[in-house]
Amino acid sequence: IARSVKWARIAALLGTLSLVAGSFLGSAMPVQAAEENDSDGSLYVSQVTTATEGDLAPGAEIVRSDRSLGIGEAVALAIQNNLDVEVERYEPMIAETDAQGAWGAYDPTIDADMTYDVVKSPTTSPLQGDVLNQRNRRKGGGIGVTQLIPWVGASVEARYEGNNNATRNGFAAYDQEFSSSFFLTARVPLARNLIWNEAWTNVKLSAIRGDSALDDFSARLMDIVQATIKSYWDLVAARDQVRVSQKSLETARALLEQTKTEYEVGVKSRVAVVEAEAGVAQREFELIRTANIFRDAQDSLIDAVLGRDLAAMTDLQFSPTEDPETYSTQEVVVVTAVQTGFKNRPELARLLRDIEQDQIEL
Repeated sequence: IARSVKWARIAALLGTLSLVAGSFLGSAMPVQAAEENDSDGSLYVSQVTTATEGDLAPGAEIVRSDRSLGIGEAVALAIQNNLDVEVERYEPMIAETDAQGAWGAYDPTIDADMTYDVVKSPTTSPLQGDVLNQRNRRKGGGIGVTQLIPWVGASVEARYEGNNNATRNGFAAYDQEFSSSFFLTARVPLARNLIWNEAWTNVKLSAIRGDSALDDFSARLMDIVQATIKSYWDLVAARDQVRVSQKSLETARALLEQTKTEYEVGVKSRVAVVEAEAGVAQREFELIRTANIFRDAQDSLIDAVLGRDLAAMTDLQFSPTEDPETYSTQEVVVVTAVQTGFKNRPELARLLRDIEQDQIEL
């Protein structure tokens, strides 16, 4: 009895499936015929399967193999060809020269002078003898060295002077008289210009400006390196995204062809075909968008790497050789990273030097 009931249930199930299949096949042809005769036009089946030109063409070469480029070479070329770095690299040299010029205030100064003086006067008294004119002649000169002492504002001077005097009149013979003297002088200011004098202030400020120029140069290099590395990996991501979009579009087109075939044999409805066409259109739009992002990324990297070597008609694509999967993720400890940033960032060092410079000027 149980076996009879079992076979009865199986027979009833098969009968039900037969009725469902018959009703589906019987209703499919009338629906298809009705759809073919439908004049609504709101739902339609496109006759264009695939684009035949441009980025949407099957097998379009959006990403091509051109000049291979590693990330190390990209950074080196970016530093070499960047005009801002080319200009900025001279700033530390200029600052060093200015510092040497500030120390020039403490270079010793040498001065010298020479005197030749002759005074003649007529004889006005018979007591002066037979001399027609009185004549006094003085020849001489001097040389000195002056040295400014750093920090305290003191100065030291050493000077030598010598004279040769000759007199002719009725009371004195025409003889020469020699005189010489040596001076050693030291000056120390007691109020104004003691320690805080102009020369020493310029020396300290020029030293700070030199360090600040080096910080600016370091910051510029760091910005170039960071921007180049970011542009490089942006290009890698955009390249892979283009390949994904092309594969997605290829799959959507294959699905559309399959859906159309199933629609023609009556397995799928016209709505399914329209949905497949919408999927193709969406993926075509996505491919156009990713292709533009890829070309923008190419332009950014080319501009960063080649810089001044670019021409108006430069036609080039970089092919990144670095594989993101070979890089391991590094853990970052926030506290340590912040401490390292405060210690090594040149922008912060520049600001601290600006504060020091303001304090000295004050």
